[in-house]
Amino acid sequence: MTNELDQLDHRYLESLRRRMGAPVDTLALLSGAQRRSRRMRARSYAVRGLGGAAALAVLVAGGAGVVRALRDGSPGAIVGGSGPTAATLHAPLPPVANGASTAASAIGTDPSLLHFTVPDLVTDSEVTTWISVDGLEGVGFRKDNRWAEVSIARSEPALDGLRDWHTSSNGDPYIPGTPTVTPPSPPPDLHRSVKVGDVTGMLSSWSNPPESAGNWPYLRWQPASGVWAQIFGSFVSFNDAQPVVDIATTLRLDTVYRCVVPFELTSTPTGARLRSCHLSLFDRDAGQGFSSVLTIGTATAELRIESSPKRAEPGGSPTTTIGGHPAWVDNSNGTRLRIPTFGELSLEITGSGDYAGLPTVKGVAEGVHVATDIEDLSTWPARTIG
Repeated sequence: MTNELDQLDHRYLESLRRRMGAPVDTLALLSGAQRRSRRMRARSYAVRGLGGAAALAVLVAGGAGVVRALRDGSPGAIVGGSGPTAATLHAPLPPVANGASTAASAIGTDPSLLHFTVPDLVTDSEVTTWISVDGLEGVGFRKDNRWAEVSIARSEPALDGLRDWHTSSNGDPYIPGTPTVTPPSPPPDLHRSVKVGDVTGMLSSWSNPPESAGNWPYLRWQPASGVWAQIFGSFVSFNDAQPVVDIATTLRLDTVYRCVVPFELTSTPTGARLRSCHLSLFDRDAGQGFSSVLTIGTATAELRIESSPKRAEPGGSPTTTIGGHPAWVDNSNGTRLRIPTFGELSLEITGSGDYAGLPTVKGVAEGVHVATDIEDLSTWPARTIG
């Protein structure tokens, strides 16, 4: 029965993958798929056959270039290079060479940076998703249909916000302060102390898990003064702490990394600042690929700039052109500009709030500079915003 239910989850994920719109929060994508089969399966947090650190990682609906979910029909097939090579996929992000601060006070202050890594998991992961947003940083992993998300912040409430996001059916990349789609689940009611190296951490879970697939047990601890960390994932067991503790002890805070994307924004609206950076790199049986999303904006305006390997044009007459590249405009939810082939990339730029006007969105698109070689991470721009 378990295999049949796993296959049902897989079919739901595959249906989302075929429809492929924009990059979304990968844990929310899993949640949506599993909620559909939840009524057929009793909730279980126990880990079956976990093979240690190599069994962790964040689940995405992936083959090459398809960390995307339904939003607007089927885009064209990938026609360009898949993205970074296998050697790059299994290496850390580029370290910052200019002496960026590793102090706890720097965590979550610059969405273009990450102040930690879990090196063994990066090396062995099939899919790695780097996340840096206001007040929070994270990295997710997937291997063998098991996944984990490791996050750090300067306070526990910041991690509470991430937990609530995962349990409230949200599908967009998490940005603190953004309203949830549905009310989050109540906080967990089960807690037990566990040792993580020389400090005491806390495992938390629910005695009667709500229906949301985001209600996984998690471990929290303080790896350093002023830093809170959390590991959340399908492998975490409230009754067997050792696997998650083994991962927790490998977290490193001694190097600062860049959250890179394969383009640079050289033209942005006045007052806009970087709010989030997401990059997924994957190397699976279906192939290699990447997907990225940046959000920039203010309290009343937002622009999302999403990229993946270039695609064939979807057919029909384009609405406009950007730098000679055919582009399509969709005004059903803000203003969304799709450019299936922009150099070696496929781009999608969405403006909302004060940035919903087409001239604003086109102005950003016209200032996008693509990396010289999307298959070589070392050529990706050192800055996300020029």
